[in-house]
Amino acid sequence: MLAGIYIAIFGLDHPIGIILAAIGLVGLHIEQGQKAGKLSLLGLIIVILGTVIYIIVAILVLFPASASQPLVMIVKSGAFFAGITLVLGYILLGVAEKLAGVYNGNNGIVLAIGALLTILFGSWGAILLGFGMVWLGYSLYTDNRINQEMIERSGSIKRNKA
Repeated sequence: MLAGIYIAIFGLDHPIGIILAAIGLVGLHIEQGQKAGKLSLLGLIIVILGTVIYIIVAILVLFPASASQPLVMIVKSGAFFAGITLVLGYILLGVAEKLAGVYNGNNGIVLAIGALLTILFGSWGAILLGFGMVWLGYSLYTDNRINQEMIERSGSIKRNKA
């Protein structure tokens, strides 16, 4: 949820939001991975790859402004490739989540459409992408709480019968 809020406010232009999102998406995949299958895993791998490329580009940007022309071209190409891989990964994860049906609603579709709109409209699309992440994070959080309550209830029912 924190990554979604961060991305909705700052867009995909800030490494902290991208790193938080990658961490959160690992948790999402762990929760729904069995049902979502290979499509979810592929989306997660692509998002992680995009995150790594994005971090490398962010580090290269820290070099002085008088950097050589080849370094500038590498940074521009890397930023473009990172953006494409991140968006593709988010789209795959969103579709996988919707197909898996682990959570109610269309939060996976919101994530996928938000990722696509981020490429087309920049920060305005990132708001929808961030909302999709918040919604998925909230679904993951509430689903885990419900599952934990059911586990605790079933344990107390078994103890009461004994």
